[in-house]
Amino acid sequence: MTWWQIFMQECTLLIKKDPRRIIFIIGAPIAYLFLFGLLYSPQIVNHIPIAICDEDQTPLSRAIIQQLSDSERLNLVAVTNNEFRTQDLFNQNITMATVYIPQNFSQQIKTGISSKILLTVDGSNLISTNTLLTTIQPIIANTTANVSAQLLNANLTAPTNTLGKVMPVQLQYRVLHNQNESYLYFFLIGLAMAAFQQGIFLSTGASFLAQPLNIPDNRYRSLLYHFSAKLTPYFLSSIFAFALTIYTAIHYFNLPNLFSFIELSALGVAFTCAAIAFTLLLSSFIKSELNFTRCSIIYTVPAFILSGYIWPYQSMSLVSKLLSYLFPITYLSSTCREIILTGTSPNTWNDVLVLNLICLICTCIGLFQYKKTLAQA
Repeated sequence: MTWWQIFMQECTLLIKKDPRRIIFIIGAPIAYLFLFGLLYSPQIVNHIPIAICDEDQTPLSRAIIQQLSDSERLNLVAVTNNEFRTQDLFNQNITMATVYIPQNFSQQIKTGISSKILLTVDGSNLISTNTLLTTIQPIIANTTANVSAQLLNANLTAPTNTLGKVMPVQLQYRVLHNQNESYLYFFLIGLAMAAFQQGIFLSTGASFLAQPLNIPDNRYRSLLYHFSAKLTPYFLSSIFAFALTIYTAIHYFNLPNLFSFIELSALGVAFTCAAIAFTLLLSSFIKSELNFTRCSIIYTVPAFILSGYIWPYQSMSLVSKLLSYLFPITYLSSTCREIILTGTSPNTWNDVLVLNLICLICTCIGLFQYKKTLAQA
């Protein structure tokens, strides 16, 4: 066979006999182009929820609050004069940052003493952390410049208080839950959970599709009996893999050992059940193990990207959010990171409930499809 014959044979396979090849070659980069373009279409992170504690209650403090409120990147959830109330909003993950303006803030500035504003940021999501710092720091710097000019013109202070005139407002900030702003803390858990999901898909998918289903009685009871026996080893292995992954992350990569065992266990079990049921659903429609493997690989990256783990959920487009609701990993990755880095997450039990619903829906549809297939055989 000549070179040209081999070339034409492959072209025929590529275009006519197996067009999936050309679809993968051309379609994959176009699909990911639209996927990333859709995700990052806002171009900047907006609407980050913050709360402000204003104990000063003066025109200057209210002017700072107004500037923060006017920023499109910030979503001002609450303004209080109670530090404990503001801290509660932060601890409940209702806000990602708090701004504290102390008592006598304006009075100290008028007397030539530098006054400090404290910014507390949740560092578990570094993209939001960096956005907060780059947004709030210029606002405070602008306020400092304006107040400094007023003080120098008014000459209200003695020469010994030059620093108070030049830098009347100082911004101090602290990053909680990831003090070093480590990208290891930011990415490690999410990538591990994405790989954990892929492992469940490939192993249980092979179990479903490697051998043809042969059940004399195709009633739901027989199907449930068959699949429960078939999938129990995979369920137990997945739970062990989840526990081993968390143990390795904590003991070998020095992640904080703060997590709630009950919350993390409930989340891991619920996700494992949902992922296995999701595999059951896919395998009921995809009859080839090779095609199932291809589809699961194609699914994994978009699901992780749209889960809200990398790009802040509140800054995603409406279409991205609606798509993310369909993916089980949306209800695992970010919540798992919050539990490990902060000790708990207010979303845990909601996510566990949604994962259980996904498990129930996927199981019912998958069994119905398998029953239909057996009836037609």
